[in-house]
Amino acid sequence: MTTSIWWIRRDLRLNDNQTLIAAQSQADYVIPLFIIDPRLWRGRWYSQRRTVFLVKNLKYWISNLTTQQKEAVSAWSTQLVPISEEWLLNREMIQAEARRLLSQKSSSPEFRAKLLDLIVNPELRRSSAYQRKIDTNIDLTIKFIIRLARQLTAKQRSYLLKRIESLATDFDKLSCDPKDVPIPRMNL
Repeated sequence: MTTSIWWIRRDLRLNDNQTLIAAQSQADYVIPLFIIDPRLWRGRWYSQRRTVFLVKNLKYWISNLTTQQKEAVSAWSTQLVPISEEWLLNREMIQAEARRLLSQKSSSPEFRAKLLDLIVNPELRRSSAYQRKIDTNIDLTIKFIIRLARQLTAKQRSYLLKRIESLATDFDKLSCDPKDVPIPRMNL
């Protein structure tokens, strides 16, 4: 059995959330983890309506946070290494490579292999500095998840497990046997 973590920062939608869909497609279980990003409480994303929405959705997953849990979230969020600039540069580089490849479109196996590699393995194009920052944030996040899991009250743990079970049931209703799904042809 495999488990994915659905790392949520702003997008709490369930019905068409691409990150959630990707996490669900790659694992047997998905653990939702909402990241309280201090930038959401100020700047261009801030609004009273958004704050009410975020609090409401956090309560949906684990009920109210204790003071100790709020402190853990705050401490963790300030430790994260900013990566937005590197993410944007990496994305632009991948898009440029995709445009370059598509401008040389052909039916050759080499073209298909290069395009497939770009689509399936975009992480291989990350700079080592960017990857180190990602690895640092992953390590911090795993430690935070363990800390937060240890701090869950019995009521919160029960609440979260009920929500996860409900979500798993919903996914089971949506799932189908992969052998029944036709494999799309890649006509390039």
